[in-house]
Amino acid sequence: NKDIVLENAVLAPSSGYAVTGQGASGGEILRNCVITKGGISNLALGENLTVFDPDPAVEPAITDSYLVNCLIEYGTVITNSTLENCDIAATDGYFVSVSTGDFRLLSTAANAIDKGKNLSAEFTSDISGNNRGVDVLDISNFDSGAWDIGAHEFVLDAGYSDVTITVIESPV
Repeated sequence: NKDIVLENAVLAPSSGYAVTGQGASGGEILRNCVITKGGISNLALGENLTVFDPDPAVEPAITDSYLVNCLIEYGTVITNSTLENCDIAATDGYFVSVSTGDFRLLSTAANAIDKGKNLSAEFTSDISGNNRGVDVLDISNFDSGAWDIGAHEFVLDAGYSDVTITVIESPV
């Protein structure tokens, strides 16, 4: 078996591509990774990746790769690749802090939240260990467990109310 799986990593090489695989026949799989430099070449399968270079003068590149549920920086040079359910227009406004490398999703990342394909037959958590398909603490998404696009699942952990309703019957 030639499959090599790399999960939950941040890749930022000083030069060249962050990942160079052997194409569809190579069997390399990248999951829940954030790529902040270089880009991807000849990757057999990339699932729930975030590809975003914090340097506005640099455009990442994706070449000869197959990607699913990926969040990709606007302006990325994409050549001869298959993108399934990916957002190719991500801006720094999607993330908590691009300049400090915090690529967790903000609530305003509407094109990424709950827009992903459910891949739970292959894996179930994000780069931080949060369950996929859960946006409010431990409550599954109401829309059949839709996943978020990119390495991080948006998690609302504050600013909501847990409401309990009590019904008291009274005689008429």
